[in-house]
Amino acid sequence: MKPNLLFGFGRTNQLMILVLTIIVLCVLLITVVCYFRCRKDRSSYVLNPEMIMPVGYLERSVYSVSQAHVEPSTSNPKKKKKSEKGTESKKSDEWEKYVVNRLSRNYERKQKSFKQLANKRETQTNVISYIRNDDVRQLFGLSSAVAQTVRRNPNAEISPEFFSIILKYTTLLFEGDFSSRTPDEWKAIIYGAINFLTKVPLNDDLTTMGFANALRSLQYFLDHFSNELGLVDLGTEIRICKNKLDSAVASGKGVSLNQMIFDPADYDNLALMTAQGFQEISKKHAPDTLGYDKNVALVADLLVKKVSPNYTSPFIIPQRKKEDYVKMFKDQLYSELGGYLKVKNFVRKSKLEPMETVIEKMRWKECIEANLKVWSMQVKAPLLKSALSNLDYSGCAEALLDVVKCYLSQGQKLFVVAEFESALSTAALNFCYKSFLEKIEVSPDKVISGVFNSFADYFTDNSIPQKYTLREWWMHCCQMSNVDPGISLPLTDFRFFLKPRIGGLLANMVMSSCKICEDEKLSAAFFYQKVMQEEETNSMEKKVDISKMIRIHPKVMQKIENHEFEYMLFPHEYLPLQVPPRPWIDEGKNGPFFTRPSNIIRILPDYDDIDVNKEFRDRLENSSTARPVIDALNDLGTTPWIINGKMLDVLTEVFTMCTDSTKEELLSKLSVPLHSSTMVVPEYSECFGNVNVAEITTEQWREYYKKKSSAIKKKNELNSLWCWLHYRISLAKHYRNDVLFFPHNMDFRGRVYPISPHLNHMGDDINRCILKFAKGKPLGERGLYWLKLHIVNITGLLKKKSIGERIKYADEHIDDILDSADNPLNGRRWWLKSDEPWQTLAACMELRDAMKSGDPINFVSHLPIHQDGSCNGLQHYAALGRDKEGASEVNLLPCDIPADVYSSVAARVEQRRIDDEKNENSEYHGIAVKLREFLPEVLPRKVIKQTVMTTVYGVTDFGARQQIKKQLKVYGDKDTDPVEVGRYATYLTIQTFRSLHDAFTTSMEIKEWLRRSAKSICQLMEPVEWSTPLGLPVMQPYLATQSKFQKVCKIPVKHKQINAFPPNYVHSLDSTHMMLTTLHCHQRGITFAAVHDCFWTHACNVDEMNVICREQFVKMHSEPLIERLARDMMKKYLPKKLLEKMEMEERKKVEERLTPNFETGELDIKEVKDSVYFFS
Repeated sequence: MKPNLLFGFGRTNQLMILVLTIIVLCVLLITVVCYFRCRKDRSSYVLNPEMIMPVGYLERSVYSVSQAHVEPSTSNPKKKKKSEKGTESKKSDEWEKYVVNRLSRNYERKQKSFKQLANKRETQTNVISYIRNDDVRQLFGLSSAVAQTVRRNPNAEISPEFFSIILKYTTLLFEGDFSSRTPDEWKAIIYGAINFLTKVPLNDDLTTMGFANALRSLQYFLDHFSNELGLVDLGTEIRICKNKLDSAVASGKGVSLNQMIFDPADYDNLALMTAQGFQEISKKHAPDTLGYDKNVALVADLLVKKVSPNYTSPFIIPQRKKEDYVKMFKDQLYSELGGYLKVKNFVRKSKLEPMETVIEKMRWKECIEANLKVWSMQVKAPLLKSALSNLDYSGCAEALLDVVKCYLSQGQKLFVVAEFESALSTAALNFCYKSFLEKIEVSPDKVISGVFNSFADYFTDNSIPQKYTLREWWMHCCQMSNVDPGISLPLTDFRFFLKPRIGGLLANMVMSSCKICEDEKLSAAFFYQKVMQEEETNSMEKKVDISKMIRIHPKVMQKIENHEFEYMLFPHEYLPLQVPPRPWIDEGKNGPFFTRPSNIIRILPDYDDIDVNKEFRDRLENSSTARPVIDALNDLGTTPWIINGKMLDVLTEVFTMCTDSTKEELLSKLSVPLHSSTMVVPEYSECFGNVNVAEITTEQWREYYKKKSSAIKKKNELNSLWCWLHYRISLAKHYRNDVLFFPHNMDFRGRVYPISPHLNHMGDDINRCILKFAKGKPLGERGLYWLKLHIVNITGLLKKKSIGERIKYADEHIDDILDSADNPLNGRRWWLKSDEPWQTLAACMELRDAMKSGDPINFVSHLPIHQDGSCNGLQHYAALGRDKEGASEVNLLPCDIPADVYSSVAARVEQRRIDDEKNENSEYHGIAVKLREFLPEVLPRKVIKQTVMTTVYGVTDFGARQQIKKQLKVYGDKDTDPVEVGRYATYLTIQTFRSLHDAFTTSMEIKEWLRRSAKSICQLMEPVEWSTPLGLPVMQPYLATQSKFQKVCKIPVKHKQINAFPPNYVHSLDSTHMMLTTLHCHQRGITFAAVHDCFWTHACNVDEMNVICREQFVKMHSEPLIERLARDMMKKYLPKKLLEKMEMEERKKVEERLTPNFETGELDIKEVKDSVYFFS
C-alpha cells in the first residue's frame, strides 16, 4: 500500500488535521476583526479631548485655544474619574516611554560595543595564532578584511597596535631566510602583503611606522629575489604604496608612539619622516597641563609647588639605591609575563623525598604533554585548535603542572572549579603569548627599562617629589623618552576572549592526565564533586549553597601528608611588588604593572556584567577630572614596607604549636588555629565497639552522624584557617629582607584596597604586626609619648579613659610592657590582655628598643602609629547635618574624656526599656517586662554595638534584628524559645533606631532623604549617581536587564539602590577625607598609610598628621555637600525634555523628594580642629 505523500498519515488523521486547521483559521479571523474594532474605538476615543484630559486641564493647556468650542461633558462623574486616570496613566506612560527609549538605546549601544569588543578580541586571537603558526595566507586575508572595515568605518573597535603588529611581522618575513620557503610560498606571501599594504589605512604614526618598514623590506626583497621568483613587474603597486606613505607622513596624523614595537633606530633610518616632523608628532601624548582642575577648591592649595631643602620624600629609603631598583626591574618584567613564585615550605619535616619528586616519578608532566598534543589535534573549534597548535608542548605542560602543584601545595582537599580552570587557561595563554612575542621580536626590556631608569630618580632625588606627583613624573619621563605613557605589550587582552573557552578543556585534559596507583589500578588524582556550603548572613540565619568543586583523591592527600612539598607556588600577579608600581594616569589608565593595563575600579562580583571601569571613564568630564583621586591612589600604593623580623620569629614559634591541642587557649587568643590533625573524627568502632549495626537505634545513629559531621566540618574549617596563615607566614619569610610595595585600586565608591590579597597592611591583627614602614624616622621629642599611647590604644583596655590616664597607665605598666617584649611567650604575657595582641607586642618591642637605645629621641622608628576615627560614618553624618548632640557622641567636639556612642545608645535603649516597664499603658509594656526576666542586667553595649555601627552602612530592620538576636543568645537565658528571643530582638531594634534618631536627629533625616531620593531616582528608572568632592564620578552598579514597553534595558535593582545609597555616599566622603589627608601628607614629606578610617604614620609625625586630618575634614564639610548633591541630582535626573513629558503633580513630587527638607543643627564644624578624640 502506497503511503499518502501529502500527509504521510492515514485518512482519519487527515480529517482531524483539516478540522484543526479550520478551527485555527477561525480563531485568527476573529482576532483580526477584534483588533481593527479596537483600533476604531481607540481612534474615536482620542478625538474627544475631554475624554483624555482631567477637568480644568483645557484652560491651562495648548488645547484650550483650538478646542474651546467643545461643550462640557454631561457624562457620569464616575466615568469622568476613569477617563482622568486614563489621562494620567497616558501622561505617565509618555515620560516612561521616553526614558525607556533612551535606556534601550543606551543598552543597545553598550551591547553593540560589547560585541565589537568581543569581535576585536576574537580578531586579535586569530592574528596571534596565525603569526605563531606562520599561517601567512590566513593572516593577510584577515588583516585585509579588517583594513577594509576600518576604511569604511574609522571608529571601528580595533587596538591601536593591531596593524603595526602585522606590519612588523611582514617586515620580519621579508628580512628572513629566503631558502626557508618555496618560490610558490614566497609568491603567495608577496601578493598577500601587497594586497594588505594597499588597503591598510594609515590613521596613526604607529601604523605609518610599520607600513614604512614593511614597504622598505618588501622593496629590498623584490630588488634581490624578483628575477629568481619570476615575478611580474610590481612597480605600479609599489608606487601606490609610496604615495600613500608620503601622504600620511605629510598629514602628520600622530596618535601613539609605541617603542615596544619599533625602536628609535627604526625612526632614525627613515630620514623622510624625521624631516617632515615625525618627532614632533610623537610628543602629542602629554596633555597640555598635568595639574588639577582649578574648580576643585579642596585641592587649590596643592596647585602651588613649593621646594624646600629640608623636605624628605616619604618614598626615598636608605635600603634602596637607584641601581637596586633598576636591577630588580628586570625580574619585575619577567614576572609580569606569568608564572609562579617558589616559596620555601618552612613547616616541612618529612625525611622522605619531597612531593615534587613523587609527582615527577608519577610522570604527570609527560602525560599532560602527550594529552595536550592529542587534544590540540582533536579539538574542533578553530580558534582553540589554532591556539593550541605548534606549541612547545613540553614547556606548556610544565606551566600547567605548576598550576597543579600550586593547588596541591595549598594543603586543601577541595578547590573551586572556576578558579582552577582560570589558572590553567592563564598559564597556557601566557605561554602562547610568550611564543607570539618571540615571533615578532618584541621585548619590554629595552624600552620600558629606559623609561623606568628615569622614573627611578623619583625615589632617590628629594627635589622631584616636591615638583611632581608620581603621575606627573611618569608622564614627564615618557614624554622625554618619546614613549606613550600608557605603553604596554601588544594585544594583551586577547586572553579575555579565549580564557572562558579554553579553561574547561584544559581542566578536563589535566584531570585525565594526572593518575595515581590504587590497588594496582590507575585512578584519577582529581575528580568533580558537589559540595554543600553552609554560611550565615544578615538576611537569613543559615544559607546553604551547593558548589561544584574539585576534590583531590585521598591517596594523593596521603602522599602530600607523608612527603610534603618543599616549595609552595604563588601566582606573580597576586603578590606585592619589589619595585615602585607604575602610576595610574588620567582616566584610570595604566596601573601597577609595566607591560599591561589594569582596572582601577574593582569589579562587583554580583554585578559583573556592568563594566564599572567604562562607566567611570564615560562620566569623567575631562582628562583632569579625578586626578587628585588617582594621585592619592598612587601615593598609597608607593609607600615602601618591610617585614618585621622580630614579630615574624615570634609568630613562627607560635605557629609551630598548632599541633599541640594543650595550647588551644593561647592559640585561640592569638587567632592562630590548631592544626586539623588535632581534631579527631569519631569512628563507628569508637562509639559502638563491637555492637552489631542492626542493634543500633535510629536515635543513636542520628546522634553519631551529628557528632561525626560536626567534627568533619570543624576539621575542614581548621585546615582552611591553618593553610591561610601558613601562606602568609611563608610569604613573609620569603620577603624577610626585601622592600615591598602594595599597589592599590578602589571600588566604585572610591574606597581603596591593596591589590595583593595574601600579604598587606589592610589584613587582620597578624598581617599588620609583621609589616612596618621601610622608611625609618627618629622619634623626636614627642615620638616616645605617641609610642606609649599607641600601645595602650591598641590594647583597647582604656577606650573610655582620657589621654592623660592612658599615658599614666603606660608608665605604670612599663615593666609589663618591657617584659612582654623580652619574654613574649615565657614572661608575664601582659600583651595577651589586648584586643589586638600581635600589634600590641610589636609596639612593645619598638618601645623597648627605643628605651634601650639610650637616646630615644634619635632612635629610628619604623613602626606605624595608628589614629582611628571614632565611629567615622556617624562622624560624617553629624557633620553633614551639623548635629551638635550627635557630634558630641562621636567626638567631633572637644571633650575631656572620649565619648562612646555605643554606650550612649545602649543607655538610651535601657532607659526606654525602664519607661516601658513602668508604663502599663505602653504598647511595649508586656515585652519589656518579659525581656527583663530574660535579661535582668543593664543592657550591655555589645548587644546593640553592631547595629549602631552598621546603621551608617544601611542595615535594614531585619538585618538589625538578626544582629541583636545573635547577641541576645550570648547574654540571655540559653533555654528560651528562639521565637521569644526574636520578639525581644524586634523590640530592641525599634528602640535602638529611636534612640539613634534622638541623638542624631538631622543625621537620620539626611539618611532618610538619601533613601527617598534613591527611591525617586529608581522610579525614573535610573541608577543613583553622584560625584565625590574630589571629582570622582560614582554610579551604583546595581542594575538588572529587564523588558519594559517591549524594549530591553538595564533597570535599577530598587531595594539595592535605595538601601545602599546612604552608606555608599558616606563611604565616598570618608574616602575623600582619607585621600585629602594622603595628598597633604605627601606634600609635607610625611609617610602615610590608611585602612579606611584608620590613619597611620611615624611616631614623630602623628601631631602633624592629626592637624592635616582635622583641617581636611573641616575643609571638606565646609563645602555645601548636601546642596551640591541635591543640585546635581536635579540636573541629572530632571532634564528639560523629561520635565516636558511629566505631569505637573508628578514633577513636583520628584522635585520635593530630591530637595533637602531638613534644618541643620548648630554645630560649628571648625570645633573639630580642637577635638582630641576625633581621630585618636
